[in-house]
Amino acid sequence: MLQQRNVVIQNNLQKHIFFKFDAAILERVFINLLNNAIKFSPAGGQILIQYRILEHDFKFEITNYGELIPDDKKDIIFSRYGQVIARKIGKPESTGLGLAFCKMAIEAHQGIIGFESHQGRGTTFWFSVPCVDLIMPDEQLFGSEQAHSAAETVLQIDNFMTHNDYDYLKPLVVEMSKYRIYELTSLKQALMAVSTSYSPGVYIWVHKMQRAIEGMQEELFNRLIAAVLLH
Repeated sequence: MLQQRNVVIQNNLQKHIFFKFDAAILERVFINLLNNAIKFSPAGGQILIQYRILEHDFKFEITNYGELIPDDKKDIIFSRYGQVIARKIGKPESTGLGLAFCKMAIEAHQGIIGFESHQGRGTTFWFSVPCVDLIMPDEQLFGSEQAHSAAETVLQIDNFMTHNDYDYLKPLVVEMSKYRIYELTSLKQALMAVSTSYSPGVYIWVHKMQRAIEGMQEELFNRLIAAVLLH
């Protein structure tokens, strides 16, 4: 998409920025926000990526200078219905979980997310996440599964899950419950049947289940299965 639209990215990020995060989920946030900026940028336009160091947070900003967000759509920009904005102004529909996922993911990292859209200044989507002390151990810096108990992880996921998410996952989980944690091929094949674009909650559940399977974390595996079957 970037090459097709001839959009130039100006990246002002520096290396060695440390904060506590789940790498795969935050990567999806970056991809969603960047794709959104590319989609709304005019051909030959520019996208600016930068950050600010606040007192206790890092604030990341992605700015494009294309069409502004209509005032009557600003209240739903982070809802599941936010994709209507693109259709209303004739842009391609967004892919993946979009801005609704970004909001839930950033808030799960004890951060906040927002945007500004003004004539002459373009549209900036931003999010901030707490800084961490650089002497913290690696498992805390990088959000390793070992930094949380399996029970805590499942409780965190439950904050994102809806009744529809549990109903959607139940047939899959019934199938997965037939296997043991070491039956990797069968478990991974079963997991491939899930559409991670169904909802943010399903995306996060699948991501954690993949980590449980690949890391042979039987307690987490069993708790993720039980959370769905017993809901």
